[in-house]
Amino acid sequence: MPNHDVTVRNPKFILALLFSISAWGLSLVSTSLCKYVNRSPVIDWGNVTNATIITAEENDHLKLAFNDHDIGFWQWQLEEKSQSYCNSHEACPNFDNKFRSAKVFSVLVIILGGIGFFGLVFHSCGYVTAKLLNMTTFFFALSTLFAGLTLLVLRSNVCTDPSFFDYLRHFYDIYFYEGFLVDRPTVESVSCSLSTGSTLTIVATVFWFFAFIFTAGVPRMAKEDIEEGWVPRGQRGLR
Repeated sequence: MPNHDVTVRNPKFILALLFSISAWGLSLVSTSLCKYVNRSPVIDWGNVTNATIITAEENDHLKLAFNDHDIGFWQWQLEEKSQSYCNSHEACPNFDNKFRSAKVFSVLVIILGGIGFFGLVFHSCGYVTAKLLNMTTFFFALSTLFAGLTLLVLRSNVCTDPSFFDYLRHFYDIYFYEGFLVDRPTVESVSCSLSTGSTLTIVATVFWFFAFIFTAGVPRMAKEDIEEGWVPRGQRGLR
């Protein structure tokens, strides 16, 4: 009868499991948070004061244009309060391809990394074939790449374009009018910094890489070798 301990108790297999579950969990949490990066605009207030914005009917969404806030792949977060991308008047932002690509990559990491991890888990009750290990190694390599590429959001228009929130111009043109036309605030520049989600993604990327390395190092067994009870070289003392 084949020796079950050959592969699943191999230290590299165990480490691959540990790093992959950690990476998958971190990726899942980082993507679901509304705090992936923090957006910080530099504002020229002109004759407008912060009080003017705070008293506006579209208060929360107007603040997005002129205050520091967090950006997630699914929602904004301002003052610890999550908001949908579109406001109550269905005015929605126009994210560029970099942001959309980063969002797709974040989903692919969860799917591919999850398939790789659960594939190892479901096969830990028996022998893990070379085909499965090779496929899992490939998935972990892709997860490493895609996790890193989610940071493209830092180069997207929401983080680099001062005019990104111009789709709200109709609303703050109305609410900054108080009996006479005042100067509108102007976003001179904008930048983004790492927040909780992106920090977790960086850690997850490192963990995906180690999962890839250790999975690649697990001894391979062909199906016919399993049936014959073959033990990889260097592991034969375990029989």
